[in-house]
Amino acid sequence: HRRREREALERLERMLLGDPDDALLDAARAAGPATIRVLSDAAGLSAEGGLDSARRLIDDARLKDLRPGSGGLTADNLLVASEVWQTLTRQATGLLHEYHAAHGLRFGMPREELKSKLGLAAKPFAACLEAWIQDRQLQDTQGAVGLAGRSPAPSDADLVKMDQARTRVEAARFTPPSAKELVEEVGEEACAYLVATRVFIPVSPDIVFSAPAYAEMVDKVRALLTREGEATVSRIRDELDASRKYALALLEHMDSLGLTVRDGDVRRIGPRSIKP
Repeated sequence: HRRREREALERLERMLLGDPDDALLDAARAAGPATIRVLSDAAGLSAEGGLDSARRLIDDARLKDLRPGSGGLTADNLLVASEVWQTLTRQATGLLHEYHAAHGLRFGMPREELKSKLGLAAKPFAACLEAWIQDRQLQDTQGAVGLAGRSPAPSDADLVKMDQARTRVEAARFTPPSAKELVEEVGEEACAYLVATRVFIPVSPDIVFSAPAYAEMVDKVRALLTREGEATVSRIRDELDASRKYALALLEHMDSLGLTVRDGDVRRIGPRSIKP
């Protein structure tokens, strides 16, 4: 607490002495990733004065613009102090090193989990992630954030188990075993790998289809709705020759993607199924 009070007093002193660049930099060190508008207010600077100081500090590499080249510097640009950026980068890469060591078959940590562990709000995290990807430090694979260039390396035993699971799910076509059964059969890590590589397509927490079966079901539903205009779950279930449980899970998934639209008891073709 005493150290923070001392730093606050030092920032106030610099503001009173009239050094705008130092005042803005101090505000950035205290705030983490923030807009120039927020930093200018914290530093007691006018909007124009904050922009002028930000330009000088960026040129001196003491501030980093998280989204450079997006139409010039404005009060809404997100900036971060260079030392804060280095600390965030060390934290992110350290967390991902640990995650990869513990989850060898996963492409990376879920994006929301990394955001939470770094303690960042949505917009600053998105800007940081974009910058890390552009700097080729991290990669984003379908919402899983990992170290750049890193990919899972399944063992021979893993590959045998996963191929057996794939064969079983493909053979079941429109009535596959539950996700829980598959996890019990091959393990959670292997199932996550099969989902990440699009061998399995999840449509609900407990239902996954093989990629060929999923594509066939989606095509059948779209063709039916294009032909008949609308259809009930029962009609679609009969068209798929599947139980209501599987048909309903698929339709709710397609609704979420905009491939179908629910209207009372019927489904109609969705906006993302209509070709321009």
